[in-house]
Amino acid sequence: MTKAEKMELFHRDNIADTAERLFSINGIEKTSMDQIAKEADYSKSTIYVYFKNKEEIVLYLVLKGMTEIKNGISEIIDSKDKSDEDKYYQICQVLVSLYDKSPFIFSHMMETIEMKKEERLKVPLLDDIYQVGEDINEKIAEFLKTGETNNNFKLDDKAEKLSFIYWMMLSGVIMFGNKKSQYIECQFKQNKEDFLNQVFAMMLGIIKK
Repeated sequence: MTKAEKMELFHRDNIADTAERLFSINGIEKTSMDQIAKEADYSKSTIYVYFKNKEEIVLYLVLKGMTEIKNGISEIIDSKDKSDEDKYYQICQVLVSLYDKSPFIFSHMMETIEMKKEERLKVPLLDDIYQVGEDINEKIAEFLKTGETNNNFKLDDKAEKLSFIYWMMLSGVIMFGNKKSQYIECQFKQNKEDFLNQVFAMMLGIIKK
């Protein structure tokens, strides 16, 4: 990466991180580009050099979050000194960590991604998000296949489909568990962390031999 590219990334990240804080507090609609510029200490014209609008900032934040997940999962799955079960729980924690770090990014990751290639290509960031999502799905599928080969998992469907199912289930459980943390504590006398770990164990039991 050249010095100019590093500086561009620095400024884009500064602006996006500032926007994320404002979006989380005020919502996207009630946050203006003027507010983002003022809070980030940039001129409005400079903001528009890096982002066309608020929607592009949101997509950039989602891409960052998805890339963080992909890198975290890849590092875990490629490790040679962890059991398949340990890898599973660490993958769960990668998602938990992103939610704890940014509920805003996590929730927007779950929104619909345009499937038609010709439509995605009109918005390059949207296509980038789609491709990273496919990379994550393929990596988890690889993990499931390896677990089956190691005689630790029993897959009743294609690994690629199960990978998507687990991604969907884990994401939903983490979001719902966080939003209902007070209910969980009152009704089940468990903290959020213990509850989530119990659900993760139940989900593992579906495929574990």
